[in-house]
Amino acid sequence: MEILAVKDELARKFYAEMCRLERWSVRVLRNKINGMLFERTALSRKPEELIRQELAALTEADRLTPDLVFQDPYLMHFLGLVDTFSEKALSDAILREIERFLLEMGRYFTYVARKRKIVVGGVDRS
Repeated sequence: MEILAVKDELARKFYAEMCRLERWSVRVLRNKINGMLFERTALSRKPEELIRQELAALTEADRLTPDLVFQDPYLMHFLGLVDTFSEKALSDAILREIERFLLEMGRYFTYVARKRKIVVGGVDRS
């Protein structure tokens, strides 16, 4: 049912083959579709005929090519950053999400600090 909702025929075939090969659960498939995995793979930037050939090869050989695996660009909408942002803003947003996640895990998890000073061989590496 999840795959049928995908409008693009090639994307549907991509998700079906990846589900078969990687044995994704429905929840994982839903997350991959919502995260636009197909659109973020190098495969989606190729001409339609090449995409069909690569998907056919995947079906026959059960072998992932680099274009099926590598993702670009990374979507970080969950960080709540808008338009352009600094490296510090990105770092702060990532750390905020890690902190939120660990605190949500419960009492057996702890979040010690955002940054810790690291001294290796008497040299400050932070």
